[in-house]
Amino acid sequence: MTIATFIAYVYDLARKDGKGNVVSPQAIVNWLTYVMLDDFNNLLTQALTLAEQRQVALANVIFDIKDLRQFVKTDTLSLSMVTTGGINRIRAALPGDFKYELGCTAAMVNVELLSYTLLPKYRGSVLNDNPEESPKGFVGGGYVEFIPNNVDNVVFVYLRTPAKPYYDFCMDANDAEIFMPAGSGITLNSGTAKYELMDSDGNILNADVTKSGATFPYTSLTVDLDWDEINHVRFANNVAHKLGINLHNTILTQTQ
Repeated sequence: MTIATFIAYVYDLARKDGKGNVVSPQAIVNWLTYVMLDDFNNLLTQALTLAEQRQVALANVIFDIKDLRQFVKTDTLSLSMVTTGGINRIRAALPGDFKYELGCTAAMVNVELLSYTLLPKYRGSVLNDNPEESPKGFVGGGYVEFIPNNVDNVVFVYLRTPAKPYYDFCMDANDAEIFMPAGSGITLNSGTAKYELMDSDGNILNADVTKSGATFPYTSLTVDLDWDEINHVRFANNVAHKLGINLHNTILTQTQ
């Protein structure tokens, strides 16, 4: 489902309720964010428990937790050299969607990933293995710091967090709310002097729209559900429950 379809689905569930509840699309999106992250964290806890039971790293069990597989990501890290107290240190910022490290290589050589709290121990004594043969990465504080400081071509595998959903919209000439799909945008038609909403392929979705506070041209900020579609109906039911919707008997009024 797109985020708009998801919201419409929740309203459809709510039509069975005769309480006259009032809820905005943003309230639905806020609860969806909560429900998705709660689900994700429960799955991660299952994976960590399984790894502990088997006495292996999380990477060895991650694919045994079906719904976590979609959040495994590989990224090439950008390295930078910093100097502190006369000591050169090489590190890379963790990706913005980082949740848990799974593996790492440098120039195709395996990098052992450790907690950042162990860095002083290894920094103070390189006799803990030969760092030239066994590169190490210390994860924490938003960075991965490496020993030795001449590693290169770092490929980092990690579990990412699900993207936070967002519902973006504009208003048409009749002041009705118009959903802005992901990748769509608003541009000025110089011929008509009106702002047009166009999809990512350049097709006009609405020939006369406005968006308060926007700078044009404007690109939609919409973020759709970042989960396999098999989960979407379950999330919608959970959101409806959080909103207090009685699935057997309710009417929900949409507000801006």
